[in-house]
Amino acid sequence: MKNLKKRIATRMVHFFMSLVSKPATAPVLVPVRSRSHKFDRPSK
Repeated sequence: MKNLKKRIATRMVHFFMSLVSKPATAPVLVPVRSRSHKFDRPSK
């Protein structure tokens, strides 16, 4: 289990590092996140 946690942690670190190294991808992620929030809420 410890090895699995370490693998996930390293993957998360690599993901965040890639986000920091590529600031152009940040604006693309924001609209997708806001769109998903709208879908999560029940439309009245």
